[in-house]
Order: sequence, then structure tokens, then C-alpha cells
Amino acid sequence: MPVMSLIKRHFVWMIISYIIIGIVLYIFLLSPQKKVIKDFQKEKDEIEYTYMKVTTSPSFLKSLNEAVVTATLKTDDFLWLDRDIDRGLSLYNYLYTLSQKSNIELLEVKTEEKTSASSKKTKEEKLYYRWKVKLTGSFPDIISFVEKIENSRKFLIIKEIYIGRGQGSDRGLIYELTLLGLKNTSGGDEENDKTQ
Repeated sequence: MPVMSLIKRHFVWMIISYIIIGIVLYIFLLSPQKKVIKDFQKEKDEIEYTYMKVTTSPSFLKSLNEAVVTATLKTDDFLWLDRDIDRGLSLYNYLYTLSQKSNIELLEVKTEEKTSASSKKTKEEKLYYRWKVKLTGSFPDIISFVEKIENSRKFLIIKEIYIGRGQGSDRGLIYELTLLGLKNTSGGDEENDKTQ
């Protein structure tokens, strides 16, 4: 009998220890894992809902398409100088049209780019094309011209405006503007800058 009672006692302690181990495992291991699984399930359901909404909603796809078209147009407006082979001619044609509308005379458009291969370019020179533009006309017409440049969809920065006297028989005022146009730096220009 003592062997039987010893087996029963150990059997009871063994069952109690298994229950305690099971409770500890559930509290410290299985319960946190269930929470992690539940969080992942919630995230999966949200992704599936968003995917379903995107693939089945024509208005969402239409708005997405409109956003892409708008971004493309904005990019074209900012990088309009790089669309043509001769950006100086593009600028001249654009400024000539604006000058005609503003009733002023466009005298000169001159590029200001560093041509020396050994000279280091500044950040501004890497990002922008630079031109000097000379104009003549009445002050209100020049203001109208500047306003047209600033309100146009085509991106240009008026960096400086200098006012001086003309020479020779026509001693009217000459307005000299420094204009900056954005370069498309996504191409190989950066590689060329590094080698210079």
C-alpha cells in the first residue's frame, strides 16, 4: 500500500505541476502570440479592404489618374526649358510673346553659363539655367511684363532687376533682368558635374 499511496501522491503533484506549467505557458507565451496574430489579422483585413476599394471604385481610380495627369503637367511647367533642343530659343520665343503683349521691346537675351571645365559649379548653377534679359519700355509696361512672368504656368525666377540708361541717340531706360530656369537634373547632368 505505501507504494500505491506514493504513486498517487506523485501523480497528484505531477498533475498540479502540469497545470501550473500550462497556465504559465498560456499567460507568458500563447496569450501574447494570440495578440500579435490578432493585430496582423486586423492589418491584413485593412489591406484587403483598401485593395478591394481601390480595384472596385472607379471614382478612386479616376482621382488617381487626375493626380498623375496634374503632376505630369506641373513637371512639364517646371521643366519646360528642357523639352526643346534649344532652350535659349524657347526662352526667347516665350519672352518675345510676353513682351509683345506688354507693349515693350525685347533687346537681348544672353545665356550666363560657366563654360570652363575646371571651374566648380555652385548649387544654383547646378539647379538653374541663367539668362540676362534686356528690355526697354515704359515702367508700367515693364511691371506688366514682370507680372506676366510671375503669374505664368511656365516656371521662371526673376533673380535681379537692374535699371540703367540707354546709350547713343536713344537714352531711354534699359531694364536688365536676371532670369533663372529650372534644369532637369534627373538625367546625366550630375555625372557631368562630378567629372568637371
